Amino acid sequence: MSQFARFLLALLAVAAASLGTAWLVLNRAVDRAAHAERAARAAEIARRIGEALEREPDLGPVVARWADTVSQAVAAAGLRAAADRTAAAARDAGLDGWLVVGLGTDGRLAGGALAPRSLPPGGVGEGDTWWDERGGTLVRCAASLRRTPAAGGGTRLALVGCRQIAPGELAGAIRRRHAGDVAQVSVSIRSPGRAPGTVAPGRIVVPVRGRRGTVAEVEAELASPAGEASFADRLRTALWGGLAAGALVALGLAGLLAAGTSAPLRRLARAVDGITERGLEPTPMPRAGGEAGRLARAIDRMIATVHQERLRRRDAERRAAWREVARRVAHEVRNPLTPIRLAVDNLRRAASRGPDALDAVLAEETDAIREEVARLERLVREFADYARLPAPDPRPVDLAALARRAIAGQIPEDGRVRLELDGGDALPPVLADPDLLAQALANLARNAVSALGERGGTIRVTLGASAGWATLRIADDGPGIPPELAGRVFEPYVSGGGGSGLGLAICRRIVEEHGGTIVAESPPEGGTAFVVGLPAAKS
Repeated sequence: MSQFARFLLALLAVAAASLGTAWLVLNRAVDRAAHAERAARAAEIARRIGEALEREPDLGPVVARWADTVSQAVAAAGLRAAADRTAAAARDAGLDGWLVVGLGTDGRLAGGALAPRSLPPGGVGEGDTWWDERGGTLVRCAASLRRTPAAGGGTRLALVGCRQIAPGELAGAIRRRHAGDVAQVSVSIRSPGRAPGTVAPGRIVVPVRGRRGTVAEVEAELASPAGEASFADRLRTALWGGLAAGALVALGLAGLLAAGTSAPLRRLARAVDGITERGLEPTPMPRAGGEAGRLARAIDRMIATVHQERLRRRDAERRAAWREVARRVAHEVRNPLTPIRLAVDNLRRAASRGPDALDAVLAEETDAIREEVARLERLVREFADYARLPAPDPRPVDLAALARRAIAGQIPEDGRVRLELDGGDALPPVLADPDLLAQALANLARNAVSALGERGGTIRVTLGASAGWATLRIADDGPGIPPELAGRVFEPYVSGGGGSGLGLAICRRIVEEHGGTIVAESPPEGGTAFVVGLPAAKS
């Protein structure tokens, strides 16, 4: 994984962690807001139900009309004589109980079984209403004050009318009136001083208050708001939308960052690939900003430095090569010149002694001179071959047949060297210049014969093919490559024998110009092998 990919993954991980943390914090805030919203809604509903319980059912007008009737009856017949008329008027008004008290007298009229036994503490005033509890049921009470138009100032009356309301009836009335707020309602009678019970979430308790304190409580289950989402739901939906938008923005920014960073790097990579294909020639890198720009300028400086270093090294190698050529030529020319000079000196001395002495050494010395001149001619020819190898003229060639001819022609006829050929029956043809390739194989064969020396030995040639390549291996059982020459046998003028040191260099140059490879092997048990690989000709 690239450094940029790791950076991008780390950035996305940080963004994901930040979004997750923000989600947890905001979700907790949403929960608190939802709880506050539910509490505020529950308080508002409880307030509205409590206010309704204070006003409804409103017995004030009913009791006022009944009080007018009772007042007229008392004025006409007196307080005690008006009892029947009072009860009949209460039934006509729909009252379940009543109480009439004559103030300033000792007369009192008592009505039905649900009538209060006494007035509330502190007395009553005109239009007062309250709740009472008698015998396990709720009683709604209302009071009215009257004065009868009798002689002597009349009689002052305090009248209380009551109506019995069952808990289920009250619960149904609350449910109908507050249908959008509550789902289920229950009313329970309670005695004053009783501790309220535990209220489950989503429920409210509203006290029913009388003149002596709480006489009952209404417990209701809150209904879900109809037709609209709650504030918490809306906030949570908005939060999800915000997080999704944030994630998309983060991904978009990451994509832009990746594109802005990777595009210059891709251009830079293509430019570097082009330099690799063309060689390290100075080529300006694509311009870019930021880190990519600094990298491009660093590559420019590096390529310029390497190019200058290559030029300096190439010049130094060229000078060293010329020095080596001059040294090798001087050495190779000096070797045959010494025998030639000695042969000439011997001939001159023999000539000074007379014709007979000259005839005795003439043939021997001239043969020596001719042999050394031939050696000089071979040396010059190898130098010329290495310097002026012609360009290959490739064509499909039967490598097995070519190898047999080229190598067999280098085997001495005295029988001291034995040649063994193996493989080549199903060898694919190779695309090569037959003359140049034959020259390279002949050089390898001469090198093997030279390594075997006078004692002789075996040269084994193995041919094979693998994965579109043809291979040829020439191995001898001679002494092997000297350790000091290992890895340098293909360099010009490096020789382990008496040759010029150009034969193997010419072989490598010919093989490489054909797109092939050549390697030298010298196993510990002795001997030397050269392995040549050439691409097979395409059909």
